[in-house]
Amino acid sequence: MGLLRMIVAYSLAAVSVAAVVWCTVNAYRVDPPPRRPTLDDTVSLPSARPVPERRVDTEITVARATGNDLRGVPSSRIDERRRQVLVTIVHRIRMDDEDVLAAWIRRGADFPRGIRTVTDGLGPIKVGGAVLIQAVRQAPLLTTSGGSTTAEFRIVLLRQVGGDEELTIDILRPAAKPPLTLQRTVTVFPTEWRVLRTAGISPEREEPERLQFTINYPVSLALVHDGQGFPDQETAQNFSWETALAIVTALVMIFFLCRSLGLAWWRRLPNLELVTALALAVPVLVIPLFARDLLPFSYVILFGALPALALRHATRVVPTAAPWTTRDALAVTGAAVLVAFGMLAWSGCSTSSR
Repeated sequence: MGLLRMIVAYSLAAVSVAAVVWCTVNAYRVDPPPRRPTLDDTVSLPSARPVPERRVDTEITVARATGNDLRGVPSSRIDERRRQVLVTIVHRIRMDDEDVLAAWIRRGADFPRGIRTVTDGLGPIKVGGAVLIQAVRQAPLLTTSGGSTTAEFRIVLLRQVGGDEELTIDILRPAAKPPLTLQRTVTVFPTEWRVLRTAGISPEREEPERLQFTINYPVSLALVHDGQGFPDQETAQNFSWETALAIVTALVMIFFLCRSLGLAWWRRLPNLELVTALALAVPVLVIPLFARDLLPFSYVILFGALPALALRHATRVVPTAAPWTTRDALAVTGAAVLVAFGMLAWSGCSTSSR
């Protein structure tokens, strides 16, 4: 019977390990934010110099993201307490049908990377907020009539901003040197948003639902939602007796816990080392709340240093190996299997929601 229990335990352990490995391999990868272009970045375009007849019109529409728009976003990324925003950018390049740029676009050179080559050559547009999904760039749409060709490039962005946060839009200098055009008009349709702050523009048409201007790099816009208000005075936080009582209770419990250990426990060097290390680790774990750059360092402390410290303390305090029994092995393995299958179910739900 003991051999059968061991076989069952090791079989469950193997299933648990396989489930964890499967979840790790198939977990949804979170892409890092795209690198912000600099003035030194250049792109390879066929036009050696800007053509005077070439004109670019850019439309930026800010709207509420619907459930259909969010179908490809994992549900774990969506925070219902925040606003999901759909930003649609449309570039229309009007040029002579014999323009080398029109011929280059028509050939589909370096597709699909060529799409970004052209749009970044006009000037990258960066939208603030949390990225729900990376930018989606549609294939260019070409129309030719009367000796003139229009190439339309459409880009769809999904962002998530807090209820009291601004939505920023930055139009950077073109990555192409020299630029693709000398004439570019930008029109912003805020819909449910209001333009709060602008920099680098002189509006040609300014209305609640429309802002139009000729580009003069760089350009910066800040929008706020129609439902967002600004109180004359911040409301002071009311004193909470519940919070104060919880803090006092926690301090009293910590005091009595330390007292119950006794002087003999505190005099042992391994115990003092453990308490000192934990006291030093607490500030490190709190720092990322104020400095996000130190978050990886906190992960190392939490998932690496503290378990290693606890293991070292256990080896110094416990004189002999723990008397594990077959029942203990089955219990621990069963718990691991439950956790592994929970991860498996969560990963499957996230994968199906993509």
